[in-house]
Amino acid sequence: MKDLNELIKEIYSYKRYGIRLGLDRIEYIVKKLGNPQNNFRVIHVGGTNGKGSVCRFIESVLRKAGYKVGLYTSPHLLDFRERFLVNGEMINKDELHRVLKKILSIAEHMNDKPTFFEISTACAFEYFSERGVDFGIVEVGLGGRYDATNVVSPEITVITNVERDHTDILGNDIRKIALEKAGIIKRGVPLITGCDERTLDILKAEARRKGAEIIGIGKWNRIARYSGWQVFEIEGLLSNYILKTRMMGRFQGFNLSLSVMAIDKLQMMGTYIPDSSLEKGIEDAFYPGRMHVVSSDPFILLDGAHNLSAIRSLKESIIEDFDYKKLIAVIGMLRDKEYRRMIEEIGSISDIVIVTKPDNERACDPEELYRYIDGEKRITKKVPDALDMAVDTADKEDMICVTGSLYTVSEAMRHILN
Repeated sequence: MKDLNELIKEIYSYKRYGIRLGLDRIEYIVKKLGNPQNNFRVIHVGGTNGKGSVCRFIESVLRKAGYKVGLYTSPHLLDFRERFLVNGEMINKDELHRVLKKILSIAEHMNDKPTFFEISTACAFEYFSERGVDFGIVEVGLGGRYDATNVVSPEITVITNVERDHTDILGNDIRKIALEKAGIIKRGVPLITGCDERTLDILKAEARRKGAEIIGIGKWNRIARYSGWQVFEIEGLLSNYILKTRMMGRFQGFNLSLSVMAIDKLQMMGTYIPDSSLEKGIEDAFYPGRMHVVSSDPFILLDGAHNLSAIRSLKESIIEDFDYKKLIAVIGMLRDKEYRRMIEEIGSISDIVIVTKPDNERACDPEELYRYIDGEKRITKKVPDALDMAVDTADKEDMICVTGSLYTVSEAMRHILN
């Protein structure tokens, strides 16, 4: 019998089938499993940026309200098991072994082989069903309409925003990208969105066609910031809230607003969530690898900003929220991103830029990134070497920021922990 490491190696072997959007394969697998995704209430969260933070805010609030909550997000930072959480705890090794074995036994008999993400998604649904969760918070992988997660029948749908990302698959036209993301809107299911005027009309048209109520975000304002915390005033559907979070960056106000709207709408639909659970849930929510300070001496910030919009939010946060003498940026990106504009954005506030390459088949050659940096710059092929270079360069008052991809952040975090 294969052990867990062998099974994980086997699921990774399905990466050779690449990213192939479509629902036929995932529908076949979940049908074989008895449609486990229908055995719990789902909050389905899509969009370009912020969906991971929104998932974590909503999960934490529901857990504090006494519900048993599954959380499915991707990618993971250090351990494949991070993708499958129930009440904040990773799936244990025995459970993962059993669930993976069950799903891989279906996959191996399929003529049209499923992708890595489709198998992973089926694992989440089966595990959450087995654990008897009340809610599953499910993050879209890529796009929406043909994403493997789009076999769920949610209670609420969230589309955070629409920006350019994964342009090799979704294209460059932001309105066409919006149409793909709008594919997760379901008949009669409320939609919460923070989309702006560039794409909102597309979501409105799809919501109208499906008889889905559409709810925009309310007003929000950051009213305080102090060491490791920030406080926001958030307008909800039921009340205005003063909420404290340790997830940093002014942009978290936008993600909080989406989360509060979803929680308030759930309450209006009959789910009991006391205000104390909302406040404590937001306070406790945390997202490793996003605006994540992992060391104070030297000062190291990890942020998985992986597209132009996210890099701009990171840049704004660094300028507003951090004091330092020199900024040393360690950057590794994927080649299907707007990497030239991204590196120009972060380079414009950096004193030294060190470009590197995450261990990923889609990684951008650091030589290519190096071309677009003005000012002091260095290059090394491996993320741990880039981080060591930054640490050796930094003085006590300097700040190191590792960014450009969650894969880069993952390798940096692993190196720091080791």
